[in-house]
Parts: sequence; C-alpha cells; structure tokens
Amino acid sequence: MANIGIDEAAFFGIVSLALFYGIFFTLFCLAVYVLLNPMGGRRMNIPFLVSTVLFFCLITLYFIVRWMRAYIAFITFSRETAGGAIAFLSEVSEWHVATSTSLWAVTGALADLMLIYRLWLVWDRSYYVVILPLIMCLGSLVTVFAVVYEVSHAELTTTYATAITNWATSFLSLGLAQNTLVTGLIVLKIWKVNVGVRGQTSSVSSLWPVMAVLLESGSLYSSSVMITLITYVTQNNGSAVMTDVVVPIIGITFMLIIVRVGLGFSKTRSNAMASNQNYPSRSGAPGIMSSRRAPPNQGSTTGLESGVDSDYPLHDIRVTLEREVIHEFGSDKEPSVLKSKEGDADSI
Repeated sequence: MANIGIDEAAFFGIVSLALFYGIFFTLFCLAVYVLLNPMGGRRMNIPFLVSTVLFFCLITLYFIVRWMRAYIAFITFSRETAGGAIAFLSEVSEWHVATSTSLWAVTGALADLMLIYRLWLVWDRSYYVVILPLIMCLGSLVTVFAVVYEVSHAELTTTYATAITNWATSFLSLGLAQNTLVTGLIVLKIWKVNVGVRGQTSSVSSLWPVMAVLLESGSLYSSSVMITLITYVTQNNGSAVMTDVVVPIIGITFMLIIVRVGLGFSKTRSNAMASNQNYPSRSGAPGIMSSRRAPPNQGSTTGLESGVDSDYPLHDIRVTLEREVIHEFGSDKEPSVLKSKEGDADSI
C-alpha cells in the first residue's frame, strides 16, 4: 500500500474531518428536532436527548482541537521553524495529540454505552446479555487511556512506536469486535420478534426496515474502524486521516438511527396500522372480528345465504390482534428501541 507524507496525511485528515463534521452537524439538528417533537403522543426520551447533546459537545471539541493543531502546523511552524509542519507533526507527545485522543476515547465510550443501552432495551431489559459487551467496553477504555499515557509521558517521534502500537491495536480490535457483537445481537432479537409475529398473522408490517437501519449504521462504523486498524497495523500514514474521520462517524451513526427511525419508520408504522381493517362487532370496538348469524332474509327459509347451516346456532367469536411498536425516542410507556408483540384473545 502506497504511503503518504505525514504533512499530507494531516492536511487530508483535517479536510475530511470538516466534511464529516458538516454531515454530523446536520444530522444532529435533525435528531434534536425528532427528540423534541416525538410523534404519536409519545413522551420525550431524556437519555437519548442528553447523549445527543454530549455527542455534539465532544465531537465539536475534537474538531476545534484538531483544527488548532493544523493551524499551528501549517501556519505558525511553517513560518517560524526550519522543519516546518513536518517538524511539529512529528511531535507525538504534543498536548493536542493527547487531548484529541482522550476526546476520541470518551466519544467512543459514550457510543458503546448507548449501543449497549439499546441492546438492554431490545432484550427486554436483560442484564445477562450486556455483561460481555460491558466488559469489552471497559477493556477499550483501559487500552485507549494507556495509549494516552504513553503518548503524553514518553519522548516519541512516531505514532508507530511499540509502546503505542500494541495498545492502539488492542483498542481498535476491541471496539470493532464489540460493535459487531452488539449490533448482531440487536438485529437477532428483532429478527426473532419479526419472524414470530409474521408467522402468526400477515396483517402486521415487517420489522425489516428497523433491521436495515441498524445494520447500515453498524456497518458504517465497523468499516471505518477496520480501515483505521489496517492502515495502523501496516504503518501507513493514512491512519491519521482515518483517525480524524472516525470520530464524526461515531456521531453520524448514532444520529442516523434516531433520524431514520424517527422520520422514516414511524411513517411506515402509521401507514401499516392505518391499513389494517377494523371489523365491526357487537360492542362496536375497532380491531375486533365477529362471526355471527346473519339477519334473517325475508326471501329465504334455509339460512344458507349467510354461508353457514342455520340448524347449528353460532356463538360470537372474537379475535383481538394487538401489535405495539415503541420507538427509542419515547412513548407513553418506558422508552425502548423496539418492542413488538402480538396477543391473540379468542373467546367462544
């Protein structure tokens, strides 16, 4: 793989950071709108609103610190130092590096915790399913802050020193494995619910749109981390570009789920629920199907016009189908990413 100069990597990294930050900022505004204006009478989801604001603060601080470092490298040092930008960018122990790495760690930890929170909600608030992801999240924090320690306390001139490489590789590998595991478990649970509901009746909408959103968002983050890991292990300076890109992508994946589910799947759910037929019953309640003896026809003495044998009187049969989808950004009940259930009540 062709390598690029450290100054070129810093330049392309800061340009890419600006581009992805713009995308993140747009999605952040949309996510705040969705969270502050819940649809269908659902209540506001405070945990996701708070985490959204925290994401904005952390990623914005990261953006400012990286641009400060780029300004010093390409403007100040280029004028005052013989080595120019390369001399400044080679100082790995410079405080901007430790600060930006710490912000990356906190942002990644927040994203991991919110993903684990989604997992906990989807699996009916089971604590057993989140034990392993929480351990992996803690391991990621330990490894990344070990990187920060090595960077800030050692006189290094390269990011590929052995003291950093081992910890950084462990951090990226744990983050990739955890994201894959948690996303897979969430999709697995939704798939099981979808199969169970669709197997009982065909009158409910599919949950594939939700699974598609989760898979796409998880794939976006996983692919960026994988590319970062590959470029770092091969000691390619392109890892500096990917490092700047990954942080806003963390926020983008989080906002995408809120925006796409809030503005897209909610409409799909509303249309699907509106398309279900409501059959009249003796009580007049919607969603209740009643099979009863047809009123007598003046021109009929056999009663066969109703489709049944009139010699055998029929009792009322009532079938109630209930399907509920609760989105992660709030409902009348406790907030949840997704709950889908079908209850059949037959009384004869």
